[in-house]
Amino acid sequence: MKRILDRLFIILPYITIQLVFYLILINWFYEIFFFVLVIFSIISLAFIFHLIYDNKEEDSYKLIWIFILFFIPIFGSWLYFTAANKKTSKPIIKKIEKGKKDVKYKLLPNKNVNLELKEEDKKIYEILNYVVDKANTNINYNEYAKYYSLGDEMYLDMIEELEKAEKFIFLEYFILAKGKFLNSIMKILERKVKENVDVRILYDDFGSMTTYSFKNIFILNKKGIKCNVFNPVTFITSTLNNRDHRKMLIIDNKVVFSGGINIADEYINEKVRFGHWKDIGFQLRGKAVENYTYMFMEFWNAYSKNRLSDKIFEKVYSNKNKDGYIVSYYDSPSNKEEITNNLYIKLLNNSKKYAWFYTPYLMVNKKLNEALKNAVKRGVDVKIYIPKIPDKKIAYKMTLSYAIDLVKEGIDVLTYTPGFLHAKAVLIDNEIACIGTVNLDYRSLFLTFESNSIFYKSSIINFLKKDFINTSKKCSKLSKKVFKKNKKLINKIINKILRFLSPLF
Repeated sequence: MKRILDRLFIILPYITIQLVFYLILINWFYEIFFFVLVIFSIISLAFIFHLIYDNKEEDSYKLIWIFILFFIPIFGSWLYFTAANKKTSKPIIKKIEKGKKDVKYKLLPNKNVNLELKEEDKKIYEILNYVVDKANTNINYNEYAKYYSLGDEMYLDMIEELEKAEKFIFLEYFILAKGKFLNSIMKILERKVKENVDVRILYDDFGSMTTYSFKNIFILNKKGIKCNVFNPVTFITSTLNNRDHRKMLIIDNKVVFSGGINIADEYINEKVRFGHWKDIGFQLRGKAVENYTYMFMEFWNAYSKNRLSDKIFEKVYSNKNKDGYIVSYYDSPSNKEEITNNLYIKLLNNSKKYAWFYTPYLMVNKKLNEALKNAVKRGVDVKIYIPKIPDKKIAYKMTLSYAIDLVKEGIDVLTYTPGFLHAKAVLIDNEIACIGTVNLDYRSLFLTFESNSIFYKSSIINFLKKDFINTSKKCSKLSKKVFKKNKKLINKIINKILRFLSPLF
């Protein structure tokens, strides 16, 4: 609570200025209300026609905004212009592009890897190359990947590898929260700074608003740990929705840890919030680590004056092992295409035996919904694992609403009985898997910055499959009680309203 009050104290002057400005505008509007209403109604109609004829935008998203623009044209027009279209993330992208100018180093394609994969499986090569092309990344041999079925396991390895750091340590997380996890890391970071290791922390301001503060940044910088915040929340801006949901710890270009695990005690089950916390992650070594270093560099340079240069890429460690292939990338709300959403559709359309998903939130858009249903019709075993105990009640009610519809189509939706499942993964036919930060909801697939790694014919896939099977033993199918409850008229109405509003969540 104290952190929220401290933050309010800092940003209150900015918000007050904005509110005064809006009150002046409202007062002015009141005096010439009819004229203003006509003008904004025309603007709203223009936006509505734009949405109707925009083939790139998702139907459910278009529908909710057409509704808002039609019934509240003045507020709706302003809100749509400032927060509802892809152009709202442009200020962030401009900062990222400006930061990249200091770095001439690029992620170049590996011709030998590309040719080998193309000969091995042309269809998979085309799917991976789609991501490479749209996300400006590359395909690498997977040299080493370790799977973690719980945050508890990954935490121990993170601590061990941090102790070995010699050159740099980069951390980027959506949530930083004080506790055993963060405190253990900070003790090592403070020692490493004294050993001349370059330590940098980047976290999302909105994600950590209740758990971390500007005061913490000041203290860390004073200790020699460079700390910065992504997309600071001060004014109520159009970029408020565009959060950094990525999670990564990079050490010396040797090793990277990523997945769904934030730096907070519930992720390692040191703190119980919603029963047992099920999350997953992975460790990479070899050439593929470079992709995460590059991702971090882009975002760090966008929000820090103390920018990173080409020097961080001077030594990229590689052991030349070949354990399948890997594509690591990040998705951006500014992309003309929703890369991860389209990737999952392509993978589902290419699936033959099974397609299994981990997700804490299930609010799929129309195209992905159709791909899931079509896969089942072809005889593919589609399973989606969700939590039994929710962290956000409204989001969970929406999740159950989508889940019920999918179950009716023959898709198995399994709830993690011991507690909250925060894992994010896709496994297709024991050949290809995606592990990262992406939830199956509109926010992750369309609005936030996410990181993801695609593994093809890699041994890590076997560990992920084993984890799905073991997790199944701790899951139950949606109960008859849930179906019975949702048959009531009032619940049907509530569900339809929530489904209608889901693109805004």
